[in-house]
Amino acid sequence: MKYTDALHYARESRKNPTQAEKFLWEKLANRNFYKLKFHRQYIFRYKILNTTSRFFIFDFYCHQLKLAVEVDGGYHKLQKDYDKYRDQIINGYGINIIHFKNEEVLNNWKNTSRILFEICFK
Repeated sequence: MKYTDALHYARESRKNPTQAEKFLWEKLANRNFYKLKFHRQYIFRYKILNTTSRFFIFDFYCHQLKLAVEVDGGYHKLQKDYDKYRDQIINGYGINIIHFKNEEVLNNWKNTSRILFEICFK
């Protein structure tokens, strides 16, 4: 993915979030979650073989903790191998990544927030 493509996709995703992303953003925006600064639809640049730049887009990202938060819809069941590959690359840059299913965010915020808190402050 080229940067201009990533930028376009990130902007469109900000304009049209899923219900779970919208809900979670309300909880994370403006340092609402324990004063931590999160970014939405954050573009992350990485390199393949130290030459070609590629980009991933995190649903939410906290620079301070080097933590990416992904809200996974049903389509992630179809791309488990890709998600595993992506997570390995991201972890290689020292970034931790946590995945929540849409249903977890929407139907059990208390547990989701507890898990997120534990990861943020372990």
